[in-house]
Amino acid sequence: MGNINWTLLCIYGGFIALALVFVVPILVIASAFGKLLKKETEEQQAKEEAYRQSIRDNGGLLEFGKVIDAKVIHSPSKRQHGNPFIIDFEIEITPENSPAFKTKFREKIVPNGYNIILAPTESDPHNRQMVSEYGKKVVVMYDPTNPSRAYFDIYDLDNYRPPRMIWRF
Repeated sequence: MGNINWTLLCIYGGFIALALVFVVPILVIASAFGKLLKKETEEQQAKEEAYRQSIRDNGGLLEFGKVIDAKVIHSPSKRQHGNPFIIDFEIEITPENSPAFKTKFREKIVPNGYNIILAPTESDPHNRQMVSEYGKKVVVMYDPTNPSRAYFDIYDLDNYRPPRMIWRF
């Protein structure tokens, strides 16, 4: 009877040791990969914020505009729900005291709660236009010395809700 208990103990111990030999390295590799992805994401966000800050430091102007063209450069797959579209936008900006002008820039957009309508162009069916964005009212911060350096301050002005205060002290 004593031999059976030791046999079971050795078998279970062997399974546990075998599982640890395979599982622990997988967990270590997954953790390292996650840290690497986090670092890359943080670096990308810092780069984007530095670009935006350089526009503000150069005397950036905040103006109303309207989307007149939205060409999709990258669209996430169905499995990548929540990842951004990368889009080349053409915006018509209408300053108060000067004539309207057009600017082009690339932006990442995560559609929240509305349908995206993509339509191929006649000249190139692989370059799709995001026609659901045409006419959307936006607020754009742009560099007055180089209007192609711009970014969205508020995207979709019609559906914009300012942040609400949850706690009041």
